[in-house]
Amino acid sequence: MDRYFYEELKCRCREINELPVDPDRVKEALGVYLAILRLSVVGRDEGLLALEAEVNKPDPSVDPDGFLRMLILLIVDGLDPELLEEDGLCRYAALNASGYRGFILLMCIRGALMIQAGQSRYAITTGLKAMCPPAILNAIENYEENYEEANKPDPVQALCDESDKPDEADDSPVGVLAKVICRMKDDDVRKILPDIDDAELSLAMKGLPGLARKRLFENMAKERANTIAENMSYMGPVRLVEVEERCLAIMEQMRKLRDQGTIADFE
Repeated sequence: MDRYFYEELKCRCREINELPVDPDRVKEALGVYLAILRLSVVGRDEGLLALEAEVNKPDPSVDPDGFLRMLILLIVDGLDPELLEEDGLCRYAALNASGYRGFILLMCIRGALMIQAGQSRYAITTGLKAMCPPAILNAIENYEENYEEANKPDPVQALCDESDKPDEADDSPVGVLAKVICRMKDDDVRKILPDIDDAELSLAMKGLPGLARKRLFENMAKERANTIAENMSYMGPVRLVEVEERCLAIMEQMRKLRDQGTIADFE
């Protein structure tokens, strides 16, 4: 990037910092940032020529004057990076844009050059964030934080493969407990859980098949289910003998509840 780019970037950031935050313009800048990241993935995974099909489905809310699309098509045409930068800056100067709009155009130029260079997603996110004034940087980081939270895998669901069923021929302590849990009514499963310590239950569930784990998780409070799932992930590999001991202890507790008439017979 030449000196002109950075001087213009400095001016645009100063203008934005002196203005009240404009939610619509901030949203537009975020949209351009995300569009650049999406295009970078296509360019790296499928090649630069594949970008043409992507930008021929323009989103006016993200690229209202087609500036980013124009830069990407120049990449597809094989324009040299120095000429791409020169062309982008000339068009930028001709538009005489200031404030948010001027900044977004500069983001498009930098993003296009990084896509053309085949830079990684991490390098592009870091590079684009480095040029953002606080109002836009905060919007990007808030979006990414919320996106990661919303798309974070459910630790409980990951342990509940319904196709992983108990083996009817397995008469080991683990196999017996798994078959019993899968046959029991939900109400009875809920009645046995309060008497089982979290640590004991976590260790026993390490050896149970996915379907039996699912039955147990479904019948406990969500907070406890998350705690158990966390415990299981932190345990790492465990010895089979320890798992079997816990399963035997749980079966013994269940027999006591059965003998008291608290739960139905399960054997």
